[in-house]
Amino acid sequence: MIKTFRLLAFFLLLSLPVGTAYAAASLEVSPIRVTLTKNGPVAALRLHNRGTEKAVVQLSIMKWSQIKGEDQYNEVDSMMVLACPPIATIEAGKEQVVRVAFMDHPNDWSVEQSYRLFIQEVPPAPDESKTNQVQFAMRISLPVFVKPFPEVTQQPHIDWNIEQRDGGVWVTARNSGRLHVLINGMRFSSDNKIFYETKAYQYVLPGSTVSWQLDNSKPFEGTLPDLFTFAASTDQGIYQETLHGHR
Repeated sequence: MIKTFRLLAFFLLLSLPVGTAYAAASLEVSPIRVTLTKNGPVAALRLHNRGTEKAVVQLSIMKWSQIKGEDQYNEVDSMMVLACPPIATIEAGKEQVVRVAFMDHPNDWSVEQSYRLFIQEVPPAPDESKTNQVQFAMRISLPVFVKPFPEVTQQPHIDWNIEQRDGGVWVTARNSGRLHVLINGMRFSSDNKIFYETKAYQYVLPGSTVSWQLDNSKPFEGTLPDLFTFAASTDQGIYQETLHGHR
């Protein structure tokens, strides 16, 4: 019981959601993830301009998929999912409410659909009286998920593979479920002793396989044991299983 509580406490700490996204030290967006359902097809976001000048932003939605482990974005029919208003001017210190709406059923209603909402700053016209100007335009990307219907309640099945290669440890996750998984923490232990733990921020969409190297800023030292316990904290719950070390 104590061991289980400690594991839950560790992963709850890692998985605490960050409710607000910041960009260019002036635009604040909340919430940072949108979930739409058949019975809740519209969601609202708040864009708060904390800067000293007005901000003009443009909103667009792209279909999000993962092919060979890489994120891919494609144009989407505006009659399927849309963001309104598509362009907004937010005065300094003011707030703008924008809405994301799911307009029609996806072709496959049994699997969660994934999109990305891009919030792009439109830079002001350059001041011709000034030379050597450098302008930066912020861009925020937020996930948008359309839940399947009937809604799925069970945890997505993930096949895990851990191997040591190319001077590091690589994690491969294959999602054969019908919902996405966001991995935000991992722990490795052997003989009831933790020998490595790290934070993460990796989405694995339904039907996708993604591989990534563990955090290089916290290098894994030594070799993987022949047998060890792997635990992952995700937004769909905690995964824990015994794995074989591949070297």
